[in-house]
Amino acid sequence: MKTLYITSKPAYPKVDGGCVASANFLENLLKVTSEVKYLSIATTKHPFNLDSFPIHWIDSLKPEAVLIETAVRPKEAIKYLFNKKSYNIDRFYNRKMSDKIIRTIDSQRFETIILDGLYTTPYIYEIKKSFKGKILVRTHNVEFKIWEGLAKNESNPIKKKYLSGLAKDLKKYEIGTLNKVDGLMTISQEDLNDFNALGISTPKSNITLTTDIVEQGHDYKRSSIFHLGAMNWSPNIEAVDEVIQLMSELRKANTDLEFHIAGVDSESLYTTNKDQGIVVEGFVQDLEEFVSEMGILVSPIQSGSGIRVKILEMMALGIPIITTDLGAQGLLNFDGVRIANTKQEILSAVYELVNSENKRQKLGLEAKRYVNLHHNPEKVSAQLIEFIKSI
Repeated sequence: MKTLYITSKPAYPKVDGGCVASANFLENLLKVTSEVKYLSIATTKHPFNLDSFPIHWIDSLKPEAVLIETAVRPKEAIKYLFNKKSYNIDRFYNRKMSDKIIRTIDSQRFETIILDGLYTTPYIYEIKKSFKGKILVRTHNVEFKIWEGLAKNESNPIKKKYLSGLAKDLKKYEIGTLNKVDGLMTISQEDLNDFNALGISTPKSNITLTTDIVEQGHDYKRSSIFHLGAMNWSPNIEAVDEVIQLMSELRKANTDLEFHIAGVDSESLYTTNKDQGIVVEGFVQDLEEFVSEMGILVSPIQSGSGIRVKILEMMALGIPIITTDLGAQGLLNFDGVRIANTKQEILSAVYELVNSENKRQKLGLEAKRYVNLHHNPEKVSAQLIEFIKSI
């Protein structure tokens, strides 16, 4: 099965959860098919650097990308308020990228094309002119729900109305487009249920993320709290701001407690303040080395959809986790995570885990068992090929 795989940003370097999710899917795809060609959109925010890719990818996938400009232009954004099209989507369409896709299709005989994420779908219509095989979409989220959540949490009435309009236009596009492809793959059961409820009749399957268990044990003596995630994504900013607001209360009982903020753009948004227990780490090059020095992941996610990639990675490492119902979305049950939805629940959960090494260890080991049972690479790869063949 020869497959063309297209993403809206390069899978490497893995600077955010979207990159990790794309890389994860590609690894599973390579387990079940011998020939995969990889194309990506590159942007100023997510540049293409071939040297950042694993050697075996460079040899087998021959990655290529087309640089396009996706930055939000206020004047253009305002125009879209009146034409009912989705500005979020149209920003990712570029004639050079379209021509590159068509040339690649014409030069090779693909059986399947997989579009990774909704922002690759503006190219479907031109693809169908040159390609008669299966076109599948692999979603990371129910995209319009992210914008609905941002609108709901926005206090500025003008911005709230604007975000609501973006969500409405995106919803119309999302439903219409996903009904026009041959197959739809989600990464969480909740997203699959949402697409069914929206009336999307396309054959679909939940092909979840996979991760390998890290056998090395975690040092549960560590009791600091931390957040790890790209800070150019609004739900992560909301989560970090929530914890920062609680730090003065948390430090009343634990005066030395520190909150470490790590991830892309964290240094541009936050400043280290030892007096308040805030430590800004910036982008983390070595994930395992960083978390080996940390204690508890605290991520009170308030918006978005789909499975939280960083939470799954932390579970595989045996890190104790405090998050919300929304942050745990995509997990079949709450084994290995502590759910805290309100400020008081977050405070109570942090107090409890910070002051008990045994409870930190119990939660972390439950997390590793959960990942081993439900996110096994071999099991998910088998589901993937079975679904593709069934269409």
